[in-house]
Amino acid sequence: MQIQIQDICQADQQTIGQLVRGLWGDELILVHGESYHTASLHGLKAVREAELVGFLHYQVAELDCEILTLAAVHKKQGIGTALLNAIEAIARSNGCHKLKVTTTNDNLGALAFYQHCGFLLSGVGLGLVDEARKQKPSIPKIGDHNIPIHDEIYLEKDLIGS
Repeated sequence: MQIQIQDICQADQQTIGQLVRGLWGDELILVHGESYHTASLHGLKAVREAELVGFLHYQVAELDCEILTLAAVHKKQGIGTALLNAIEAIARSNGCHKLKVTTTNDNLGALAFYQHCGFLLSGVGLGLVDEARKQKPSIPKIGDHNIPIHDEIYLEKDLIGS
């Protein structure tokens, strides 16, 4: 039951769009004040036995690669790690110096996952989720572990020194 990582193709858009809508309300995501439509982003999919089990959207800008979405259909099965390893390889091949990701203050699972994978906390966007909620009212006010969602948490992994 090996996980294969492949580029997202046009035929995947409907399925991935459904998953994105289920996780984040719609296919428009807001990160550090920028809005992105996931169908227009570069992406990777994780496939196991012909089943889509995860996905990741990203962008490369100058010397940074930023992960904009990462989701695994099943937790604790290596899907997120496989996607993360693949995007790190892509970032390195594009000459990127840093791999970056943003999550919200309530997402303790993501914070633990990324730090376990070598990411360091690099900043906090105080109140940015509250601001994003004005553009996208579907962003919940209360998140994981019944924690009010207000802030973005920034993490990054140095690709030069590692």
